[in-house]
Amino acid sequence: MRCSKHSYVLAFLVVTAGATVSRAQSFDVKTGLWETTTTSDTNGMPAIDTSRMTPEQRARVEGVLKARAGRGPTTRTNRSCMTKEKLEKKSLDEMADRNPNCKTTLLNASSTVVDMKMECSGPMKGNGTVHFEALSRENVKGSVKLVSGDEAHPMTINLNMTSKWLGDACGDVK
Repeated sequence: MRCSKHSYVLAFLVVTAGATVSRAQSFDVKTGLWETTTTSDTNGMPAIDTSRMTPEQRARVEGVLKARAGRGPTTRTNRSCMTKEKLEKKSLDEMADRNPNCKTTLLNASSTVVDMKMECSGPMKGNGTVHFEALSRENVKGSVKLVSGDEAHPMTINLNMTSKWLGDACGDVK
């Protein structure tokens, strides 16, 4: 998988689910149902090789990219179930397996703070930082700042999130 905006978003979703934060294993948050609100703002557009696409595919991709470019920040809220197993999982290693051109390095880990660096090589170069802070065992805030593409087609992605614990029981939420 190329290290594209979609890879970064996937990485961010893993982080907001709490599993990547668990790399610190001492990150002190409660298990159970969590609600995460994420605001993302993307500027710029990476160069995309459309030479192997049909005219219809090319038009669809260009339409999606143009629509995203002008919409400004996007806010989404989702719920996830944080289990002991997820907290103990080493998702950074799993994410690296899915994105062989990307490397994530843990810079700082404590019971309340996790800082990471992401670097991607290959066709879609990029780098960025990830910061998470447990304000309490029931509240986490974080940010992801990424720059990708090349000099002629840079793209910046800024994500801010807040996550709050809702309760012990997750119900049908995974």
